[in-house]
Amino acid sequence: MTFTSIILAAHISPLLYKPKVSFRCLGPLVLSFLAPFVYSSIGIVFFLLK
Repeated sequence: MTFTSIILAAHISPLLYKPKVSFRCLGPLVLSFLAPFVYSSIGIVFFLLK
């Protein structure tokens, strides 16, 4: 988990220096970062309901 956040920080920190680019790139980056957590949590919920 910490390793992933370090990688994420490494991707975000260069973008912060270019504000116009960051807003364009940050959205997909955050979505791609959060998607596995969302899908896994949904999967766990469905597994528990069964």
